[in-house]
Amino acid sequence: MKRFFHHLSIKGRIALWYSALSLLIEIVFCVFVYFLLYSQMISYTKTELKSDLQRAVSETEIVWDAVKLKTDFNARQTQILVYSKDNRLLSGSSPDSVPLDPTMHEELFRVTIDGDTWLAADAPLSGTEYKGWIRAMKSLAPVKKTLNRLLAVEVSLMPIFLAASALGGLLIAKRSFRPINRIIDTAVEIGKGDLSKRINYDGPPDEIGNLALTLDGMLGKLEESFQREKQFANDASHELRTPITVIHSYAEEALD
Repeated sequence: MKRFFHHLSIKGRIALWYSALSLLIEIVFCVFVYFLLYSQMISYTKTELKSDLQRAVSETEIVWDAVKLKTDFNARQTQILVYSKDNRLLSGSSPDSVPLDPTMHEELFRVTIDGDTWLAADAPLSGTEYKGWIRAMKSLAPVKKTLNRLLAVEVSLMPIFLAASALGGLLIAKRSFRPINRIIDTAVEIGKGDLSKRINYDGPPDEIGNLALTLDGMLGKLEESFQREKQFANDASHELRTPITVIHSYAEEALD
C-alpha cells in the first residue's frame, strides 16, 4: 500500500483522498437518514398505537364476559385483546397464537414473537365499574421492511456515488494543477535557452499564483543578470581587441 501511494501522482492522491472523504460523508449521511427515519416511524407507530388503544377503550363494552367492539382494528393493522378484571382473555388473540403475559403494563412495551417485534400498550376500561382492560398491539414488520428497502437503495447507490466522487476529484485536481503544468512547460522552454519565457499566470492570487509570480520575478532577474554578463563579455572583448592588435602589429614589425 505504501509503495502504491509512493508511485501515485499528486493528482491521483488528491482524487483518492477526495473519494475517501466523500465516501465517509456519504456513509455518515446514510446512517443519519436511516436512524432518523427509524425514529420517525417508531414515533408515528407509537402515536397510532396509543390512538387506537384509546379508541378501543372508549368503544369496548363487556356484558357477562361478552365483548362488543364497534371498530375493526385489523384493517388498521392493530390487534386488540380484551381481558377481564381477573386477567382472562375475553376477545382477540395474540399474534401467531403465542401466549402473552396476561398482566396489564403501565407503560408501552415490546414483545418479540417468532422473530417479529410488536409494540404493545395496555389501558383499563373506562366506566363506573372496573370490568377489565385492553391491550393494543402493532407489528414493527412494516417499519423493518421500509428500513431494509432504504438500506438496499443506499447500498446500491454507494458505488455510483463513489465513482462520481472519484471522477469529480480527478477533474478538480486536474484543473487545480493546470497552472503547475504551465510552470513545467515554461521551465522546459527556459531549459532550451529561451530566458524570455514567462508563466504569465492570470488565475486567482492563491498559493500557486504566488509561486508563479515569484518564478516570473526570478526569471526576470536571471535574464537581466545574463544580459549584463553578456554585455560585459562583449565590452571586455572589444576593449581587449585594440591592445592585442597593437601588440600583434609590433610583433610583426619585430619579426621583419
